[in-house]
Amino acid sequence: MHVPDPAADPPADVEASAPQQSEVDARLAEIRKEVPACVRANCAADVGWKEFLTAHNLTQERVETYLRYRLEILSFIELRFRQGISISPDQIAGYYRDTLCPVQQRRVYSPAGRGRRAHTGDSIAAAGERDVRGLAQQPA
Repeated sequence: MHVPDPAADPPADVEASAPQQSEVDARLAEIRKEVPACVRANCAADVGWKEFLTAHNLTQERVETYLRYRLEILSFIELRFRQGISISPDQIAGYYRDTLCPVQQRRVYSPAGRGRRAHTGDSIAAAGERDVRGLAQQPA
């Protein structure tokens, strides 16, 4: 696995782009439906959202500006650091086989693990292999 040196200057071609309005709208919709304080205030409905904004001394524009800025920062981090990280499917499979499965087996079969549903090593390994196949099929 190669991890870039974060102290090094970022490559000249790495520049975060401003998020599209559709990205900001999608994130805002998630917040309105999933953040516990918003769920309690019924932010999914426009009336509840407006009341929530007023109660917290916020405006729609301020929230969208914050989200736009946050998405831009996350985009930069993704571009800057993800490009230098390369993990092959074989390395992922090795991690599951050599590290994760043995640790999980010790937890399940240890005295502290009594009462848990027992898993065989084969089922843990099979789950790891399914995850590896799923990761390998995702675009880089």
